[in-house]
Amino acid sequence: MSPMHRSAREGAFSLIEIVLALGIVSFALLSMLGLLSISLQTDRASASDTDLAAISRQVFSGLRTLPFSALPAATNYFFDSDGSLTTNSAKAVYECAATLTADPLLPNSFKKARLEFTWPVSAVTRPNTNVFQSGIANYGN
Repeated sequence: MSPMHRSAREGAFSLIEIVLALGIVSFALLSMLGLLSISLQTDRASASDTDLAAISRQVFSGLRTLPFSALPAATNYFFDSDGSLTTNSAKAVYECAATLTADPLLPNSFKKARLEFTWPVSAVTRPNTNVFQSGIANYGN
């Protein structure tokens, strides 16, 4: 063999080294793809939590603007994907079941408000539920 062929051979990668490198890179890429689905699922959950927090503030504000004596014991609200109140339940994504109960210690002064959100409305059995609770006080209205 000539000296030129010997030096070129010593600087090249062997087939085993290439296969091992491809295996390591493949394992890393597959691991990253597995994490991608988890991150997308977490992103969806975070977005719905943010939407529900904004919607619950909207419902609580609406309830607090009513006279204390006119507060309903229970009512349902429907919201579309933008978080806007809708009367068309076919377009709704979120349903909010609002229940108000009088506090036994302060029956004429304070009501406990419970908002239970379920979604998606189009599903037969709604897999997602989130509950918010607050209070509404009577300041002489």
